[in-house]
Amino acid sequence: MLSEGIDVSIKNSSLAPFPRISKHLFVVIFLALVQMLFFSFYGYMRHYNYLTSINDLGQFDQAVWGFLNGTPFLNSIYFDTRASWLCQHFNLILVSFVPFYVIHPTALWLVFAQAIALPLAAIPLFFLAKKIFKSENIACLWSIIYMCNPYVLNAASWDFQAVTLAVPLIVLGYYALEYKNFWLLLISCLFILLCKEHFGLLVVGFGLLWAIRYHKIKPALFLVLLGVTCFAIIVGVLMPMLSPTGDLLMMSSGKGQLSRYEWLGGSAGEVFFHIINNPIDIIRTILVTMQGWAYLFCLALPFLCFSLVEFWLLLPGLADFAVNLLSANPMPRSIYAYHSVTLVPVFLVSAMYGLLRCSKYCRKSFVLGVTLSCLSVSVILGYSLSSFYPLPGVFNSWSPTRIFPYHDPVLSEVKELVGTRSASVQANLGAHFSQRMEVYPFPKKIGQVDMIILNLESPTRNKQGHDPGMIGTLAHHLQLDPQIYLETVEELLSDNRYGVVLWKKPWLVLEKNVSHKKDVENIELWLQTLAIEWK
Repeated sequence: MLSEGIDVSIKNSSLAPFPRISKHLFVVIFLALVQMLFFSFYGYMRHYNYLTSINDLGQFDQAVWGFLNGTPFLNSIYFDTRASWLCQHFNLILVSFVPFYVIHPTALWLVFAQAIALPLAAIPLFFLAKKIFKSENIACLWSIIYMCNPYVLNAASWDFQAVTLAVPLIVLGYYALEYKNFWLLLISCLFILLCKEHFGLLVVGFGLLWAIRYHKIKPALFLVLLGVTCFAIIVGVLMPMLSPTGDLLMMSSGKGQLSRYEWLGGSAGEVFFHIINNPIDIIRTILVTMQGWAYLFCLALPFLCFSLVEFWLLLPGLADFAVNLLSANPMPRSIYAYHSVTLVPVFLVSAMYGLLRCSKYCRKSFVLGVTLSCLSVSVILGYSLSSFYPLPGVFNSWSPTRIFPYHDPVLSEVKELVGTRSASVQANLGAHFSQRMEVYPFPKKIGQVDMIILNLESPTRNKQGHDPGMIGTLAHHLQLDPQIYLETVEELLSDNRYGVVLWKKPWLVLEKNVSHKKDVENIELWLQTLAIEWK
């Protein structure tokens, strides 16, 4: 429960004086910096070991690069024509990267931003926990619990996702709520709105918390109206208007993994009325058929379910609850995905207040005991379920073939050869070639693009399976069944529309309207070797 007895007007509200750096705060800052450095190194390693994807980092990179070339939020990757990234995800926060791209246009800005944002949340969390428990020792432990959370660690294993930038802002929102600082809460909410299309509902949650905690209707109503208005305009007007189909892509049929909510309706209005008219059936479907109960349990487990004691503090998480639980694609509910990372601070803060309430009926050692238990569970889960290096007992879903960044001398040669021409690029190479007007994941647009760029080598040891939806597999990195991939490459070698302009194993570059068939026999022998190895 929130600290009681605070009744300061909005005009006179202020933050507590910034304290000197105590040894506990120093520990939190030091660990956060270490985690930032590790996440930065890991992201750099993923990018240069060809583990990043055209569908993640490549799309964000092209969207920001487009600002420098007169086409803001450019996206050609998911569509057969140039379109706006905002019709897929409304991430206005990407505008903040434009000045950095002016200095030097590289996708690594995005990688490093995510690496900084996730650990950064531990610092305001320390001050919030200190205020709640009146103990720097306990506050330090809860900050470490956050940094060890498996959802946080696995979110850092993805190339870049704009939602990760909202995590420290959500913690800051709870911090402002505790100190009754409406203006800080408002500023946090305004930046949160820039991170994802449905975060207007998250802002509504903060507005409701303000009303429940302080019984101040006007500021609470302002936040609620702000959130509802932004959500309605973005989802109901702007995204359909920008979409090539005229509809919300995730509610359209035939869009693969993007068609996550078509089972509920073809528009935001249809989804809303479907949920209102059939609540029991939908709840049964998401909790039983889609195993939503297991997803909720996994979110609460690192905090020993204390989040449910003060369940009303979960209100800002309702947006992500709805988005993840209602998705027909199970990926948003996976502990190895990034979609739930914004729910971690929501569950953690709720757990701290829940523990505070329960402590009133227990011994003084109760808080420390539960905190240490939460820390133990978080460390065990964070270690064993992380997607990082092949350490003993680690799941290591990505299973990279190289542990350290590989400086490939051929990469720069390929970039110079391809220039800015249109290209169909192997999915796990796409983030290196996304700064162009037209780039598509291989084998899209064969026959239309100028260049085809391939790297006939697996970036992962996990070569089994044919489903591109299986995270970390070779099929996932290729976004294609490996067998179909090899067959398509073999067909290209006999396609008179393209000729080989570069073959430096494993790199293969083909150009349109070139008749060169050099090295074809060597390439075919290598394809046969891969067919045996990947089988």
